[in-house]
Amino acid sequence: MNDLHEALLFFEDLPPRQREEILERLESDPDVAEAFVQWRAIERRVAQDLQKDLPERHLLVLFALEDDGDRSLLSTQEQMALDEARGDIERAIKRHPSLNDVIEDIQSARADFDDVWAQGWTRQASETQQSGVDGPLDTEPNIDLDVVPGDLDRSGRQDRGARRSAGDSSRTWRRIAATALVAAAAAMVVFLWPTEPDRTVIDVAEGQMEQVDLADGSTVRLVGAARLSFADATSGTFDRQVTLDYGRALFEVAEKPRPQPFVVTTPTARTTVLGTRFGVESASDATDVTLATGSVKVQSSDIGDGEVTLAPGQKSRVERDAAPSEPEDVDLAAALDWTGLFIFSETPVEQIAGRLEAAHDITVTVAPALQGEPVTGTFEKTQSPEQILNVVAAALGADLEQDEAGFRLVPEGNTP
Repeated sequence: MNDLHEALLFFEDLPPRQREEILERLESDPDVAEAFVQWRAIERRVAQDLQKDLPERHLLVLFALEDDGDRSLLSTQEQMALDEARGDIERAIKRHPSLNDVIEDIQSARADFDDVWAQGWTRQASETQQSGVDGPLDTEPNIDLDVVPGDLDRSGRQDRGARRSAGDSSRTWRRIAATALVAAAAAMVVFLWPTEPDRTVIDVAEGQMEQVDLADGSTVRLVGAARLSFADATSGTFDRQVTLDYGRALFEVAEKPRPQPFVVTTPTARTTVLGTRFGVESASDATDVTLATGSVKVQSSDIGDGEVTLAPGQKSRVERDAAPSEPEDVDLAAALDWTGLFIFSETPVEQIAGRLEAAHDITVTVAPALQGEPVTGTFEKTQSPEQILNVVAAALGADLEQDEAGFRLVPEGNTP
């Protein structure tokens, strides 16, 4: 494994400056950059799944000790907690077979702990007898970490039978060591457990709207009820990966000079983009992606096969355990009506007039010479029809007239 690949695998452990250097190196290799994005998404998904399936990870330590014949080390309260969670733990192990490796590591660490402790205890007992000291042994044995018991194999570990024999002969010291043992094993699980970087979570209540400014210059317009999360950019490096757990969001993605795609993950889909505006509607069983400008790639987060690329004015739906639907042309303004915006992309003027008429119960007349002219623009629905039509008229080089009958768009200096 070369240095770059190793750095990508352990990206979160790098100092901020080294992270920045790695991202700069990805500029020259778009294929590696895309693989890095995929790897980060896998890391995040594994961490989320493990946290969901086994939120109380310390119980895995208790499970490992009991499985190794050490239930007596557990307090009554720990035994009750383990018994209550046993079904969840067994299901988590079945879903994540790699947890078996964690359990074996805990049991090996326990056995090594036994070896060192027993050696220290035996040595102190021998020294005490030789000195003729009567009375109980000190509960803090003099453990010599340099001493290797005679029955260790070449790898430095006892075989399982020898460990159990030594353990059975010294139940007293094992109870003394129980608290330290569980604490040490629990610390190891925390160290081995895949974790996500600290994340910012933004919740928007039903019927509310909030705009979020991201560290790379991108913006997200959240329409509630909605939840958006992303890695904190306290280190100065934003990985341009966000999660929309549910709800609706309009993304205005800033273009970046380096090949670092912007990725939106939902429960069923993954949308990748370099610079564009698009809407995402996320639910637990389906995701709808509608593209306003630019280009996006949409794929399922559940299955590896199939992806589609959208053009402006197209939409795709991704249902659970299914490939994205083929792109379909949509009325962009209608499809993104939930954003609270009028979004027009190469939209004929007569269609813009119709949208304003329906929204404000007014009349907007467009001169025949202007009706087919395309206009691109985004307007808040809270803007007055006059404000919007003035911008449209300026874009067309036309005049806006108003009387009691309503508004008229006419060629500059001409009558309709």
